[in-house]
Amino acid sequence: MSEKENDKKIEIREKGLELFRKQGFDRVTVNAIAEAAGISKNTFYYYYKSKEEIILSVFRPEEKLREEVFLELMRIQSPYQQLMYLYEEMIIRYEKLGKEIVKKAVMINYAQNFSEIDSKEKHKIPPLYKLTYEVYERAQKQGEIRDDIEIVELMKTCLALMLGELQIWVTAPKKMNLKENFLKKIEYVIKK
Repeated sequence: MSEKENDKKIEIREKGLELFRKQGFDRVTVNAIAEAAGISKNTFYYYYKSKEEIILSVFRPEEKLREEVFLELMRIQSPYQQLMYLYEEMIIRYEKLGKEIVKKAVMINYAQNFSEIDSKEKHKIPPLYKLTYEVYERAQKQGEIRDDIEIVELMKTCLALMLGELQIWVTAPKKMNLKENFLKKIEYVIKK
């Protein structure tokens, strides 16, 4: 996909997420997203298979990770601190999206599996998972995180923990600090 096409895909996604926030996922149609993005319904389907795919994209921020996130990540010496930074950035992103969008994404995601992480074909692994894998690998080599579990299994466990924490956050009747709760629990899982 060219840079121009990628920019258009991001624009469509952002228009869809904006409509979901304002009207609720179930009330928004593909036609409404296409109209908001200034494209035809057919063009929408060139970029996305469904509106559900837009919702699931909230779990795939690798489309265009902010440059400053990468720069900050490279400034951090400790691989363990890099992992904590990556997870913190993800949580901040989910909080900005809001409970309703994240709730729908979590519900749809439960029907999915972790096949992208398990992929043996390197070209099929999303860039964020590759980067995260490399950080886990360095953290294990430096003895900063547990090494008694294979990296892929550790990543899947952390992802499952994140989905669980997101589920609690979106359904909790009282206000909770998502970032604090998640980062504390992730330490229980990955620290030696």
